[in-house]
Amino acid sequence: MEVKLISWTKDPIGTVAKAASMCYASEPSRNVVRGCIKSGHTSILEMANYTFEIRGISRSCLMQLTRHRHASYAVESQRYVTYDDVDWVTTGLPLVLSPMIEQQADVSLEAYKDMVAMKHRAEDARAVLPNCMPTNLVMTMNLRAMMNFMHERLCSLAQTEIRMLATEMKKCVIACPDHTEEDADIIKSILVSKCQAREIPYCTERKWCGRAPNVEAVKKLIFDGHQLQNAVESFANGAALKELAEEAKNFSEKVSENS
Repeated sequence: MEVKLISWTKDPIGTVAKAASMCYASEPSRNVVRGCIKSGHTSILEMANYTFEIRGISRSCLMQLTRHRHASYAVESQRYVTYDDVDWVTTGLPLVLSPMIEQQADVSLEAYKDMVAMKHRAEDARAVLPNCMPTNLVMTMNLRAMMNFMHERLCSLAQTEIRMLATEMKKCVIACPDHTEEDADIIKSILVSKCQAREIPYCTERKWCGRAPNVEAVKKLIFDGHQLQNAVESFANGAALKELAEEAKNFSEKVSENS
């Protein structure tokens, strides 16, 4: 897998700051950007675009990548490009499976080459090519879409290959020449897995890695906290009523003595 950042919006975070300041008729600043992100007003991040050249990912990884719809993709076409020798992509797959996968992929490739040799169109012959087929693409993604992408694909439960892709993309964006050190800090804070993106980290997945508490555990903590708060309030209210009753009793006794 090879990932390169080949183009980007000039001064990306500065452009975002300019957009954010327009909303509030204020001077552009990174603090305004941080404030917008913290309050969830992340549409301003769409003003910054990054273009990547990605080589050597599998077709199965590509299918996961293109599920992120708010991006633009130019992918090597299997209609117009034909293949002879192929290095199958088994990145992240169990080592015990790799030989079996590659063996079956070789059989598929031979069938593909036979069909092409028989003058069948490549776009028809490609039907036998496997998901471990390598591919190359150019992709443009705005920073808001990338934030969502990282929330999902940096998750420990994401498949290894696309998690590796997300990690490489993140490195490229952080190292963008137009970013100041403060810009890089802002990027680092938002390009994280979804559990780490929350002010109080928790996980919404049914199966979770343990990096953050499961949402059900957090709900229980909140419920128990409410129960404790209610108990304290009830105790406080009870003590106050008892004090009022004691004062009323004393007042009544004084009235009786004076009469």
